[in-house]
Amino acid sequence: MDNFIQLLESQNILDHHTIMRLRTHIESKHAEESKMIKADLLANHINKIIDSHLHNTLNEEKLNIRSKLIETLLTSEIKSITKKNVFDQIIEQSATKENLNTLAKKWLIHEGSPLIPEDTIAKYIAETRDSEFVPDSIISSNSDTHIVQPVKIKLNLFNFKKIAFITSVFLAICSFLIYVNNTNKSNLTNSDVTITTNDIQESINNFKFLDRKTTPVGLPHYFKYRNVSKTNLTSFLDSKNSLLSDDQNLNIILKVADEYQINPLLLIAIAGQEQGYVPRKHQQAHKIVNNPYNVYGSWQKYNTNLNDSSSVTAGTIKKVLFDRPSNIDPFIYLNETYAEDPHWWKGVKSIFKQLNSL
Repeated sequence: MDNFIQLLESQNILDHHTIMRLRTHIESKHAEESKMIKADLLANHINKIIDSHLHNTLNEEKLNIRSKLIETLLTSEIKSITKKNVFDQIIEQSATKENLNTLAKKWLIHEGSPLIPEDTIAKYIAETRDSEFVPDSIISSNSDTHIVQPVKIKLNLFNFKKIAFITSVFLAICSFLIYVNNTNKSNLTNSDVTITTNDIQESINNFKFLDRKTTPVGLPHYFKYRNVSKTNLTSFLDSKNSLLSDDQNLNIILKVADEYQINPLLLIAIAGQEQGYVPRKHQQAHKIVNNPYNVYGSWQKYNTNLNDSSSVTAGTIKKVLFDRPSNIDPFIYLNETYAEDPHWWKGVKSIFKQLNSL
């Protein structure tokens, strides 16, 4: 059991560095907006990151999980929110015990975790939750343990609205504090950081949750795996003097695309947008090719190998687009999580169209 928990602990989804990068991006793009509007935008981005890991959770549970995770990051000494933190919160915040093992198993699979035995998952759930929520499946028929009936939790419309309101206030204030605390202090005076009632009310009025009303449609058909002409793709990459055209490198990308059932041209398009297809003439080309997608920040920060970075990218595409609403362009929806540059999707889409015409 320790192995899969350690794996979840090693995978960050949100940290102070990410928040700092988001703040810098918002400050650059929305320089004329008020601090509270910028706080709203920051909260919106944070929600998107967290929501991308909350699969099959009820709206009221999602609100509680968001609030708890952000509170943990702000009020404790931990420097990041990991997949283990999310997993624990999903277990703790689940309103009922029914099918919790199944929910946990599906979540782990969706997050790309290796196959975990059901009894291992059930044991961890038992250790994580209060005793009254211990799944019946882990209690031996020979055990003398008294089985406590699950507590019936009623969440009416009033309660849900109340939770939503409180959470919006909490996130707005937290985001404002994050924004202020990370702003260059040399440019601020005490009067610059005063929060008024009107500021908070403005933030509440402008705050937007990411729960979409449209039915999720997931991956579009053109993002799904298809066979491509390796010869044509090699010729195209050679025309870019790309290190990705090497047989070993291209085979890795094609193999990972097949494993994740993602169109390999989308991976190439992202590498083209992120690193210009890794030109051979670049002095660091043999390092860049290990992570041409800049996953986990950049190739400098996460210099792994091409198989790993391709797998992370393909997994991210599937995970992010899993709940894509039908009324949002998949390139734009992917942009919201994958890149800070709001125009990133235009480059990827243009390259993708070009590759599809080969």
